[in-house]
Amino acid sequence: SQVRSQLLAFSSGTDAGALDVSGWTTHQYLYFLRNLPEEMTLNRMENLDFVFGFTNSGNSEILYEWLILTIKNDYRDADLALEVFLKRQGRRKFVAPLYEALTRTSRGLRKARRIYAKCKSLYHPVTRGAVETLLDSSQNLDK
Repeated sequence: SQVRSQLLAFSSGTDAGALDVSGWTTHQYLYFLRNLPEEMTLNRMENLDFVFGFTNSGNSEILYEWLILTIKNDYRDADLALEVFLKRQGRRKFVAPLYEALTRTSRGLRKARRIYAKCKSLYHPVTRGAVETLLDSSQNLDK
C-alpha cells in the first residue's frame, strides 16, 4: 500500500523527488517500476532517472525493469546502459524480453540487430536461438 500510494502520486504528476521511498527494498522498487504507466513523456522518464538513478543501477532486476520502460518510451539516455546490460547479462530471462521489446519498432529492431551482432558470441546457444527467432520474425518492420 505504501508503494501504491507513491505510484498514484507520481502518476498524478508529483515530482519523483517528492516521493517517500525511504526504506524501500528491491521488491518495492520492482513493484513500483512494473506498475508505472506504460507510456510516459521524456520529462517524466528523465525525472525518474535523475532522482533514482535507474539507468546506473547495479541491481540487475531493477535495471532490467527500467530498461523495459526505456525501450517502450524511447528513452535514449539509457541506450548505452541497455547495450552494456545485454553484453554482460546472458540470462535468457533478461535478454529475450529486452530484445522482444526492441523488435516492436523499426528503430528498436535496428538497434537490436546492432547490439546482437556484438553480443551473439557471448550468449548461450539457447539464448541465441531465442533472440534469433525474435529478430527473424520481425523482418517485416524493415519494409
